Amino acid sequence: MRLYCCVILMWLASFILLQLPVSALAAASIPVVHHVSRDSQGQEAVVSEQTIAEAMQRLNQAFAGSGLFFFSMEIRYIDRDDWYQGWDSDSYWQSLDELTVSNALNVFHLNSLSGNGRANFPFRQRDYVFVRASRLPYTTLIHEVGHYFGLLHTFSSSRFGAFCWNSGDLLCDTPYDPVESRRDFDPQSCEYIGKEPLDPVPDGRNFMSRGRSECRTHFSPEQISRMQHTLINDRFYLGHQVGGVYQQKMPTLTALPLYESFEPAPWQQFSWLNDVVTDDANWTVAPSTGTRRSGPQHGAADGRHFIYLNGSVGAGAVAHLLSPWFRLDSENKVEFCFSYHMHGATMGQLQLQQRQPGTDWHTLWQMAGEQHQADSPWSQSCIQLEATAAFQLRFRGQVGSGRHSHMALDQLRLQSIRVLQ
Repeated sequence: MRLYCCVILMWLASFILLQLPVSALAAASIPVVHHVSRDSQGQEAVVSEQTIAEAMQRLNQAFAGSGLFFFSMEIRYIDRDDWYQGWDSDSYWQSLDELTVSNALNVFHLNSLSGNGRANFPFRQRDYVFVRASRLPYTTLIHEVGHYFGLLHTFSSSRFGAFCWNSGDLLCDTPYDPVESRRDFDPQSCEYIGKEPLDPVPDGRNFMSRGRSECRTHFSPEQISRMQHTLINDRFYLGHQVGGVYQQKMPTLTALPLYESFEPAPWQQFSWLNDVVTDDANWTVAPSTGTRRSGPQHGAADGRHFIYLNGSVGAGAVAHLLSPWFRLDSENKVEFCFSYHMHGATMGQLQLQQRQPGTDWHTLWQMAGEQHQADSPWSQSCIQLEATAAFQLRFRGQVGSGRHSHMALDQLRLQSIRVLQ
């Protein structure tokens, strides 16, 4: 009875905490659904309930002080011999979508997996991670949950830049880690012992490093801030109406100007948000697109960060970026301006759309195909709008077939303009 009451209290906390204003958030309780593989007779579960409980305890110890708390909402079983004997992600995506519980973090515990674990970054709009059952007693689950909340490897070898914020994991308090094997870290001291001297010295104790599992003990402050930012802006639906369809609601603003340059801060919500209901992918905020083959090579149009969509989300994928609702009856005319950068001949199409309550979206502006070289400066566009009724704006990006391509946005601003009589 005592255990049942505790579960109910944690369940209620998840709804209460995630509906508080951002400034009031001290913690967010995130429901976790465990999917455990068994044979077709319902025997030989790949992990036990006790092992899951111990893994969840380690997960919360790792995230202590971050404001993220995880609780096991349910354990489900997958009684299929094909999954139990060998799991191929390319063959089972449809089954995953059917099995996944919406508005919760789904952890699939599998007997066979290419690698120790896999996760979906926020731009993929999928709420599951995979863990090889034999690795659950180690730090693999913690590492994959870090990816789920937007963290890159500290050894992201494709990211070479002149500064910490455009190389490595795009964060400045995690030393770049170019080592190729965990054998470059001493198993006793956990210190770097590789043949080549490195400055700064890689941190083999970071959960996102290539360090040994027994050495990995912490996230950096900027990694924690990134995960808090991801929860608020990309995973904000977690815990809301678990198992149902999340109904996204946007605030209504009645005053201008509104300016958004996508400079992230802990627990800060941007004025423009990803749509998680009617599209396939999310826009991503970062100081770089993470590859030398695409992205504005000179950085953001304003500040360090911008928001982008690139070809890695998959050909044909659609991502919507939603503005608040505006009700500006006292304004005569308004102007919406934005900076954009589009690189890659087969990168797709970018549209700006508008709607009023009860009406469909209509297109105000669109651009398709390559408009910039990677090292070209940003372009700017401004559009005048009537503001006699409530309206909402959104950017609609549809990805083309070019994997090494992108579309990026920055400096979004809506402001009133004077009209001469």
